[in-house]
Amino acid sequence: MGRSGASQRQKKAEKAKVKLKGHATKFLPKGKNVTNTTFKVRKIVLQEQLKTPDGSQPLSRRKLNVKEVLSRLQHYSSSQRQEGLVGLSELLNQMDMGQLTSHLFSIMDSLARLSLDPESSVRKQSAHILTSVFSLVNEAQLMPFCQVLGSYLSCAMTHIQLKVQEDSLLLFDAILEHAPALAAASANQLLPCVLDMISRSRSDHQSGRQLSVQLSSNITSSIWRAKVFGRLQALLIVSLKKCTDNGSPTRNLCYSAHHSSVPVSKDCLKELKFPLYNSNYATPLCLSTVFHKLNRNTKQLIDEPSQFKTFVESLMPLMFDSWLEVNPSTLKKSKGAEDNGLQLESALTLHCVLEIINLLWEHLVSRGKANSRTDLTEWFKVTYVKDFHKYLGTGFPYEARLIIEEESKDTSQGHGRRRSKPEKTATPDASLFKLASPFFLKDKDEKSCNKAIGKCILQNLILCHLLANMIESPTAAVKGKLLGILITYLNQWDGSLSPWSDHLLRALRSVFEKSRLWGCDLDPLLAAVVQRYHRSSAKQTAAHQLLASELCDLLGEIPVLENLQHLQKCESLSSWVSLLPSSLSSGNISLNKLCLFNKLACQNNAAFLNGLQNSFPSLLAAVVNFETSEGENRLEKEAGLASLFYWFPFWTDTQLLSLEEVLTENQSSLAKKIANILLIRSDKFEIFRQA
Repeated sequence: MGRSGASQRQKKAEKAKVKLKGHATKFLPKGKNVTNTTFKVRKIVLQEQLKTPDGSQPLSRRKLNVKEVLSRLQHYSSSQRQEGLVGLSELLNQMDMGQLTSHLFSIMDSLARLSLDPESSVRKQSAHILTSVFSLVNEAQLMPFCQVLGSYLSCAMTHIQLKVQEDSLLLFDAILEHAPALAAASANQLLPCVLDMISRSRSDHQSGRQLSVQLSSNITSSIWRAKVFGRLQALLIVSLKKCTDNGSPTRNLCYSAHHSSVPVSKDCLKELKFPLYNSNYATPLCLSTVFHKLNRNTKQLIDEPSQFKTFVESLMPLMFDSWLEVNPSTLKKSKGAEDNGLQLESALTLHCVLEIINLLWEHLVSRGKANSRTDLTEWFKVTYVKDFHKYLGTGFPYEARLIIEEESKDTSQGHGRRRSKPEKTATPDASLFKLASPFFLKDKDEKSCNKAIGKCILQNLILCHLLANMIESPTAAVKGKLLGILITYLNQWDGSLSPWSDHLLRALRSVFEKSRLWGCDLDPLLAAVVQRYHRSSAKQTAAHQLLASELCDLLGEIPVLENLQHLQKCESLSSWVSLLPSSLSSGNISLNKLCLFNKLACQNNAAFLNGLQNSFPSLLAAVVNFETSEGENRLEKEAGLASLFYWFPFWTDTQLLSLEEVLTENQSSLAKKIANILLIRSDKFEIFRQA
């Protein structure tokens, strides 16, 4: 029964379907059921492919030209992009300057875009090729790409991936080393990006920034910040140089052109011809400063004082926080451990922090000298002197935690005695210093970095300079520490520290300038400076001779400058000034030293004039052995030496005869200058008229 019911329902469903009417099959007539096999052909002409290379266009190993190689840099495959970079490096070795200049824009744009590539190998290789391109062209040719490079670099520095941020420092280093002017022009765009690499805005609706911690990074937070601080330090250096070199060339040129007098020579007066235009109008003007469009969205942190003040307010708390994280005194309080000195990472962080604070101070000082209305040094001292002394000044002077390698000792007795393994020496790694500050330490050797930064010598010298300038009335303890550490370094200074002599001289000069306000006794410090000068001048190495010359200039400023006159009472300084004329016997004395001698003589310095009177044989030896070094102006040097005879205190008959004999034998332009100067002084030197 069930089966018959199902069959009935199936029959009804078949009847309900719509029936299609059938059509009769139509066949083609005879002759038209054959396939037509005829077809038409059209020629395809490839004009570029028919051309044969003429040899003038450089080709890569795979026979690709510049355009084809650059097109591969935009390929979706990373292997194709790497192959394009290899081909581009091959083409750069074959290009001449004209070919490189014609393709410079496309090359720079394509390589800078790869700084955002997801593959690390592509980013590093593109940065390496960009470095080679920077070395092939001059800085003026790179200035038109300021906006392009600055935009790609800022995007890479603030990328969401940490690996891209780390590799962006390679491009940053290349720009700082080969195109510092381009980095200075992009400083307003790059400075906020530097802050974003190490910090973030506070999320608790408070003003300011706080340090960020990257947990997914392969390096520690302190090393990463030190690397970023090193680039920030280099950027502040190049921007400071731009500010000191008349930061606004257009304004300064127009001002000097309208407000300076037109020079008139003697030939013009004889011929009654005068120039009708100012020669300042012929000074070359950089067109990038004329047609440069300021981005309204970019804050002018370097150019505008108010914006730079805001930048300092954001940066200074980060400096203090960075040091507090690695400060051994902070760790000692938290862990209850003893403070045995700074470790390597702590010393490196302290160096970076102090260098940046010092550069900020120099920026503020240079702005105050250029325009007194924008002097922010007093604001900086009032705002940060307490925190600076609290966080950085309390541990001064700093020491490093170094383990000295000891000799191996016998640990057994008898025939089978053994020697214990020597302890490993925990010396600083200079590669870490150069990794953090490649721009600042590129010319420094490993030994110099180990001793200066690893042993906290540079850190203490920078602190001496900053403490002397920021604290108006330091306590007796602070003054004792300042003078004590400077005397110690002067006694221990050697040739390995010669690259850092500018830090020592800067600290000494700051202490000398503030000594009148402090009212402290600087006789021991001046005595140490004089002793270091004598030790360095006695050695024949170039490093010691350079240090002796710099110390001579420093000591020579004391009797010349008005604000240092109170230091002349020191006996060590008076004896040093009296011995200065004895150095004339060599004959090859520098022009700067001769200018110093004439300034002392013009000021009627008693110690110098007494020394000059007693060193008359040395003065005659300077005339006989007179010579000039390469690059020196002989006429100026002769005038400087001859003018010393005018200031001679008094003449004896023996001295007059000796001088007449020397001038008679030495028929030179120097001898004539000496005779003419003595004739101007008095008529009793008529005997030298014929000489």
